[in-house]
Amino acid sequence: MKKVFWDTPWFFIPALLFLNIGLIVLLFVPHGFEILFLNPLRAEPLNTFFRWFTHLGDVPAYLVLGLTAMLWRFRFALLIALAGLIILPTSYVLKDQIGTDRPVTFFSEI
Repeated sequence: MKKVFWDTPWFFIPALLFLNIGLIVLLFVPHGFEILFLNPLRAEPLNTFFRWFTHLGDVPAYLVLGLTAMLWRFRFALLIALAGLIILPTSYVLKDQIGTDRPVTFFSEI
């Protein structure tokens, strides 16, 4: 019998919890205050990690991951390439259409 995503509670429950917490924050916390809340938690090992981690959604990361997957299974490489071809243009269009200010710009205008 084929498994569906709700048959795996180790993924479904945390994902649903994370989505609900995000919706609650979006509805009840004014724009910009989440940055003020999280800013004191910044520490150097995590700053460096997240500066590098944020680039995992760029084209070179998809190329490296796709070429590595070709050594393992070709269909995984095709799935990675398809995900990149869908995710990258979608994220650029959404960023352009939503167009919210970066935190530095947002707080300098207040």
